[in-house]
Amino acid sequence: AFTVFFNAISGDAAGGVDVLMRYTLRLLTAQQFQRAATLFCAMEHLRRANPGSLGTRSFEIGLWVGGSATPNKRDDAISKLRKLQRDPDAENPFVLLRCPWCAAKFGPQESAGLEARGSRQVFGRTKTHSGAINVLGYSKERRGSADTVVYRCSDKNCEFGGLPGSGRLPLPIVVIDEDVLERPPNLLIGTVDKFAMLAWSPRARSIFGIDESGRHKGRPPTLVIQDELHLISGPLGSMVGAYETVIEALCIDPLGG
Repeated sequence: AFTVFFNAISGDAAGGVDVLMRYTLRLLTAQQFQRAATLFCAMEHLRRANPGSLGTRSFEIGLWVGGSATPNKRDDAISKLRKLQRDPDAENPFVLLRCPWCAAKFGPQESAGLEARGSRQVFGRTKTHSGAINVLGYSKERRGSADTVVYRCSDKNCEFGGLPGSGRLPLPIVVIDEDVLERPPNLLIGTVDKFAMLAWSPRARSIFGIDESGRHKGRPPTLVIQDELHLISGPLGSMVGAYETVIEALCIDPLGG
């Protein structure tokens, strides 16, 4: 939080990643992401109240992990959201199950205790007149160059709630790879093995402030945090070590040192 605020106030924010936070285990990564999401909601709340000093670009947190934790592709995320809306037995693939700001529940809306206005009860969950299951917290919306799934609180009274098109911004959370690389978040939490994507995905250069032409359009990450360092050993340690030199080189600002 200090690094993000410092970069914003000092004018060094380049609209990209300020902090890289890396973990070894995907489960631990997802758990830490959920906790940090609350912090970024608070930071975004402060930014909205002080756009003059903190800027007009949202403070965002991103998750960069394998597909077992969250959908990695926009089309896949949209497809799984649609499945969640029509299949009462579908597993929820999205990483957040509650709003990190107000704790409103996300996911298929349970029928118990709900009013019957404009809906009917089927399979223990509320269905709309169109027959789709009412899924809260996840919304198909336009972000950048394409449609994707964003997190939008189901409570209209929440600062991060409101229907799409209401003019209210969704939660400052980015979890789909294409969204992360198109508009890198201020804090990017990921697993060490995910950084192997640097060799296979040219777009991953955007994390380090490099555009498609190979030029530095902004500053690279200011801070890198490696947690659970004692778990990086054996074959995993060899792989991480090979990429660490590259990551260190990419984190050097050619303009500012």
